[in-house]
Amino acid sequence: MVVMITLLLPMLLYQSPCTSTATDRLLPNIIGVATGADPAWLLDGSSGHFSNEPNAPVKTLWIFKTRQRVLVKGRERNTGATTRFQHQGLNGPIGDEMVVEDPRRESVLPGGTTRELLNVYAFIPSYVFYPHPGCYQFDVEVGETTRHITVEIK
Repeated sequence: MVVMITLLLPMLLYQSPCTSTATDRLLPNIIGVATGADPAWLLDGSSGHFSNEPNAPVKTLWIFKTRQRVLVKGRERNTGATTRFQHQGLNGPIGDEMVVEDPRRESVLPGGTTRELLNVYAFIPSYVFYPHPGCYQFDVEVGETTRHITVEIK
């Protein structure tokens, strides 16, 4: 037991720093500050705080500037633990990835948004399940492009 603790201690003490993706005042009068860059952003409803409740989801709003299919996967950068997603409402499926086949069709209309803005952006509400606090990287595939969004959940 002592040997195992001795081997794990350096790993627990060394955690690479989490460099979160820059924030963007994409649509300040509608959604405020979002994390990401064209063509994908997210707003974390927990303000980066981990819930101590087991399996507690975090309400998240994704903003996509595309009409193409979007695939989102997430993992904790130090441990590799994967996030889980739920979208299409509270009865929607929960899985290791979020697939949005037609972002415009699935978009909600946030307060203050005009229907014309939906010709440019899609607003996709979801829940993200984080297994524990940490540094999470989301890989967002839009067509042939992959963007990475990194957030720290404390």
